[in-house]
Amino acid sequence: MKQQLFYIITMLFFTNLMIAQVLYEENFDLLMTGDVGQDFTGTVSGQGGWYIETFIGTPQPAPTPLNFQIETEPRRGKVLALTGMPVGNVGFVNLEQRGLETRWISRDWGNNVLKFECDFFNGDAPNFHTCSSTEEPFGSVIALYGRKGKLLAGFGFWHKDGLFLAGINRGTMQNIVPLNSNGTDLFIPKNEWYHLVIYVDYNNAQVHFEIPSLGISVTKIVFDLLPLPETMEDYPPSFISFHSKNNCMVQYTPTVKLDNVKISAIKYSPVSIVDILASKFNLYPNPVDDVVTISNKENINIEEVIVYNINGKIIKTHTFHYQDTVQLNMQEMQAGVYLLHIKTNQGEIVKKVIKK
Repeated sequence: MKQQLFYIITMLFFTNLMIAQVLYEENFDLLMTGDVGQDFTGTVSGQGGWYIETFIGTPQPAPTPLNFQIETEPRRGKVLALTGMPVGNVGFVNLEQRGLETRWISRDWGNNVLKFECDFFNGDAPNFHTCSSTEEPFGSVIALYGRKGKLLAGFGFWHKDGLFLAGINRGTMQNIVPLNSNGTDLFIPKNEWYHLVIYVDYNNAQVHFEIPSLGISVTKIVFDLLPLPETMEDYPPSFISFHSKNNCMVQYTPTVKLDNVKISAIKYSPVSIVDILASKFNLYPNPVDDVVTISNKENINIEEVIVYNINGKIIKTHTFHYQDTVQLNMQEMQAGVYLLHIKTNQGEIVKKVIKK
């Protein structure tokens, strides 16, 4: 089974490479060093088709072209640099790359997974802030949006303490996603470049986040709360937003940078590969009164099963000695839906079980 699964994963990887359709790509090297543009209303595009928008409060000064620059980065080439505004200017400075919906609609048949990747430099803001209890911290965001400005998925960095989060849209609400595998917050070193990857899987209504250098790999369900008859397919990608929010930092305006932006349409995401493994397992009976059996016919060894309730709380942890069939006693658990996180020698999967 191990060789078979490895073969399937390898074939999916190379299939993606063969059929990947690049919809947008920009490394900024062909653009001129200096101002991105002059129009702060978002009406006329600047270099590389990037639009500038500002949402600035009072007191001003207003932003200048120096807040939006093409710069040369040592050992990297040209990059897109965005510098925030000083204290008192509550709002956003924003760069947008638009027109993604037309590119997405023209994709090849079956390429229903959008892969967004970029290199992000998080700046060097010091670990202090003077926000009151009623003010929000300030941060920078790189995200994909769909029709009507609806968030698809993105990353957010809080400059005051190095907190790095992901964001998704469940349809009627937006959710913050902690990026550590155990559900805790991720704090990253500053003044560093990070390669970020997002897979928006329109087949499975899921988003997968990756930060390869940090070993981050997180998957979440999206748009499951859309009002009927709307579905996720009604929200194709529309634009990239790269923005920075400032409101209460004194004497500091951080600069964040972007490079190697790429959007592709592919057939499979990492979610699809995990689903292959999950399909090998059976749970019975389901719904269950007392004992549920987890089994497979492919000699996949089960090492651990963690039982979560629907609110994400750990109920029980069971450890096994490399068995392909195990049993869990759920007799004393309350009726409801539980998620079984099953760790195997081939990877980790999640299965749902209903306790009667």
